Amino acid sequence: MNKVLLISEQQIKDKSVLEQNIDPKIVSRAIMEVQDLQLFNVLGKDLYATVMDAVYNAATDDTYVMDTGLKELLSDYIQPYLVYEVLCDFIMTNNYKLTNKGTLKYNDQNATSLSNQELDYARSFYTNKLAGYKSRLVKYLRDNKFIDILQQEDETGPAIGWFLEKTNYDPRWVINWQYYGYPLFLN
Repeated sequence: MNKVLLISEQQIKDKSVLEQNIDPKIVSRAIMEVQDLQLFNVLGKDLYATVMDAVYNAATDDTYVMDTGLKELLSDYIQPYLVYEVLCDFIMTNNYKLTNKGTLKYNDQNATSLSNQELDYARSFYTNKLAGYKSRLVKYLRDNKFIDILQQEDETGPAIGWFLEKTNYDPRWVINWQYYGYPLFLN
């Protein structure tokens, strides 16, 4: 399996709220970590390797034509998922720096860093968007038989850390959890 970025740092910046002046090295590192740690678990080993190899071949061989199903999977499902997963990861890596003097909270003369509560709220905002894109990606993978329909996947999302099995529950049921400042509706 070839190691490639499935979305560029410029695409992340263009499709999100990240500023253009952010160091591309930091964004690229976040993309690779998200692919290795998060996307791999969603796609599974075989499909992940297939997608990575297809993107590598498309980038290095002008005669290679990517399968239309893989192209749709990549552009319509994987890349939007990666945008918000990278944003969630970036919030922490951008605000806290590990140095030889310890863990430092980033602050300069022109900006004030968020409090931990504000940082948690900002992270939860993007985590909820991420959960939507992840659910959409998993549904597409199942509907198109890329993954086994019986494969267990936590679709509740990382926002609350609970796994709620989608069986016999009332769809009007609401969990009103105020940790993130708004209710969570389950469908």
